[in-house]
Amino acid sequence: MDIQADLSILIPEAVAWATEHEQEIRGRGIALVEHGITMAQRVGVQRPEQVRVLIVPQMPMPATTMKLRQVAETLGFQEMAGLTLGYGIYLVQGRWDNTLLCHELRHVQQYERKGGISSFMGEYLQQVLTHGYYSAPLEVDARAHEHLAR
Repeated sequence: MDIQADLSILIPEAVAWATEHEQEIRGRGIALVEHGITMAQRVGVQRPEQVRVLIVPQMPMPATTMKLRQVAETLGFQEMAGLTLGYGIYLVQGRWDNTLLCHELRHVQQYERKGGISSFMGEYLQQVLTHGYYSAPLEVDARAHEHLAR
């Protein structure tokens, strides 16, 4: 599968999946407590009261289409300990700490800055597919803010 060539099809599917899961997290997740709100403010989140965190036994995999699932597998969804979708954050039970939460909160700030899931998702996927997960500029930026977890 040529993921780059299929990006114009995959992005709307990824946005739909992310939007659905953000709503699930915001409906079932917990609000940030005082330390989490402070951390969110440190990394630039404008509306930390909107953030919700849902602890899950394993990272949910997109199952809407085979191509989207293949992209998720290529990006290593199974290995992820955290995933941010707008104001919703999934954290895998037993695999997260404040450093990871801080990283994910920086992604919330990026979503805010980009104007939401639709704008963020295309840029994020393009970066990860072009530079690789570790070197994608949005990931580099999130890691650069992890020290603010204190």
